[in-house]
Amino acid sequence: MIFYEADHRLLTIFDISDNFSFCSHIHKQLELVLCTKGEMVITCERKKYTLHEHSWLIVLPETEHSYVSSDNANGSITIVSPSLISGLNSYFVKRIVSPVIHNADPMAEDCMNKLRSVYDQKHNSIVEKGFLYVILGLLFAQCEFEPYPTNHHADLCYNVLKYMSENFRSDITLGSIASVFGINPSYLSRTFKLKIGCGLIDILNGYRVDYAKYLLTNTDLPMTEICYESGFTSLRNFNRWFAKSEDRTPSDFRNMHTKC
Repeated sequence: MIFYEADHRLLTIFDISDNFSFCSHIHKQLELVLCTKGEMVITCERKKYTLHEHSWLIVLPETEHSYVSSDNANGSITIVSPSLISGLNSYFVKRIVSPVIHNADPMAEDCMNKLRSVYDQKHNSIVEKGFLYVILGLLFAQCEFEPYPTNHHADLCYNVLKYMSENFRSDITLGSIASVFGINPSYLSRTFKLKIGCGLIDILNGYRVDYAKYLLTNTDLPMTEICYESGFTSLRNFNRWFAKSEDRTPSDFRNMHTKC
């Protein structure tokens, strides 16, 4: 399952520590991960990378990613709206060949510590912006960029994920979603598979299964009603997709999670 995040804040910085993890997600912000201790495993565009002490990860906007830290890991995550650093927009339409930097200029980490201090003191946007430009300038100088394939449309995938998360309970299909965005269904399917790494229908029905799990454990609704409330159009499809996701039937899932 891949989730989209809709966050309109210009800048967010927070610490990560032992056994921190976050599932696969995508958003419109740039994200910087700095490992200061231990080890972190990051999946970015379906490739796995390992961060060690003083390593960085750069996640450009609309890039699928997830991560897991070890039991002795520490670091920080900085999430930045592109509008805050618009002078770097030309980088955001490209792809980083390798998003991990193992031997970054030490000045980048020094500036990050100073940025965090300013951020914790309730913001001084001009100083924050200055530190961000220095940090990213140093990191980007050590990165190799390449253009996306000509059929790439990063923002399309983000918008489709957002649309599906808001409308999965309706009778939407690949064809109807393509119509909403004014594109060919085959093009949408290929682009989504290229960018996200799994099928659009798989994610759509994943949203539906997750909602069905909520209804199964928090309501007494009959199975047929849960099926249609979750967006499935038949009990057969509901049972098939649920079993594919959870390796058990909806009834078995409910029985396992029924409170005594």
